[in-house]
Amino acid sequence: MIELTLVNHDQLGKHLDSLISKLKNAGPAFKLLAADFHKIETEQFTSQGARGGTRWKPLAESTLRSKRGPSIMIESGILYSSLVKEGARFSRAKIENGRLELGTSDPKAVFHQRGTRNMPARPLIKLTAEDRKRWAKIVMDHVVAQR
Repeated sequence: MIELTLVNHDQLGKHLDSLISKLKNAGPAFKLLAADFHKIETEQFTSQGARGGTRWKPLAESTLRSKRGPSIMIESGILYSSLVKEGARFSRAKIENGRLELGTSDPKAVFHQRGTRNMPARPLIKLTAEDRKRWAKIVMDHVVAQR
């Protein structure tokens, strides 16, 4: 049998309430995460996906013949900008009620992220284990700094 005995319930409750409050007011930490996200996305495009672990598949010959943009995944620059620049068209960086949303609302993004029957997936957003650890540390540093 395993038993758990809590001593000083009131003090524990105060600490838990404080932690919850700090996480709900994580705006400064979330701003750091958003800046890091934009840096990650710049690297993802610059490396043509390799930063996230797997380089994007080359474009089909038919696509190359009609391509006007400077590189793979960049045609007009709108999708790229939405992932690397705060405030760009389709950019998603929303902090609300203790939540952070990052990404793009560009309608084309989902097709590139997941692929289609006729187009391979070229993941635009791919966080590594190191990214996740760094982000957890940023949030924890924020919580600890608010003592």
